[in-house]
Amino acid sequence: MTVSISFKKTDWVAHLSFWVFMFLFIFDYHFVEGQWWLAVSNTLTEIATYMIIVYWNWWILLPFLWQQKRWVAYCLAWIATVVVYIIVMRQTGWEQYFYIYLGWRSIFSMLLNTSLFLLISLLYWYFRQAQMDKERQLQLQNEKLAIELLYLRQQLSPHFLFNTLNNIYSLVLQQDPQAPKMIAQMAAILQHILYENQPKGTLLAKEWAVMEQYIALQLLRKLSSDNIDVYGEGDMQHWFIAPNLLLNMVENAFKHSSIDQEPTAWIKINAYLTEKGLFVLNIQNSIPTTAPSPSNNSGGIGLTNLQRQLTLYYPQQHQFMTQQHSDYFEAVLQLNLQKA
Repeated sequence: MTVSISFKKTDWVAHLSFWVFMFLFIFDYHFVEGQWWLAVSNTLTEIATYMIIVYWNWWILLPFLWQQKRWVAYCLAWIATVVVYIIVMRQTGWEQYFYIYLGWRSIFSMLLNTSLFLLISLLYWYFRQAQMDKERQLQLQNEKLAIELLYLRQQLSPHFLFNTLNNIYSLVLQQDPQAPKMIAQMAAILQHILYENQPKGTLLAKEWAVMEQYIALQLLRKLSSDNIDVYGEGDMQHWFIAPNLLLNMVENAFKHSSIDQEPTAWIKINAYLTEKGLFVLNIQNSIPTTAPSPSNNSGGIGLTNLQRQLTLYYPQQHQFMTQQHSDYFEAVLQLNLQKA
């Protein structure tokens, strides 16, 4: 049996506000000029009886009867609560203090008051249940998105890993002095991909540095640095960006330019950042005549997964465009970044 008793710290404000309002409302009926303490005493006593009714319903009847769909038992408990209240009022003599008219009219008033507070607590309980269900659904949705983002961020092209490890293996066999540097570069990139998990993202300057490490790692494979042009403008130290976006775009350019196979292949990376946090990245890469279209990316995170990342991280706050020209492919990314 699952029972939900919904009373959180955030409810205290609503409950306290309600009872303060009820105190002032009832106090006006009890107040007689020159008898402040008597009015306060009677008001507090009457409020206490209503609080017992409300929280009896809130903590006992609703979770253990109503929520369990024991409708008949709940209705009988409702009736019993009203009867007990009337008996207590009459036996203690509080009836004459709380109600102007006695007899059947007083009994009818007590019936209405008791039922009213039971109904108020029932309606508010339903409101809180709906609110809690919405919060749970939102939490589950956020957890699902977080898992999806983590999955997307931690993907790295098997093509890149395979080639890099092969190159490192070859350099180690040849006792090439570049091998340790290549291992260090790759370790730094992997560390960034796996452990850069800040909620707001990572600093753009750090992301840009990892991108440059990736390019340096590629150049260690004896590529021509003259064919790779990188330019960035703006203060990147004070803005957050979603991790690995730059790395994924640059990886896509390297993969589809075939720059490690054709001496005439090239890549151009240009970016600028405005003082208001508008970041624009333009990446162009040559297209080998024998290679498939970059738009048909298969493997790695790909442009499709990159677009999914952008949708999750920057809803309504980004633009991503790709265009295939006659001899080169172009990707343009615009983001509204958050201040660090």
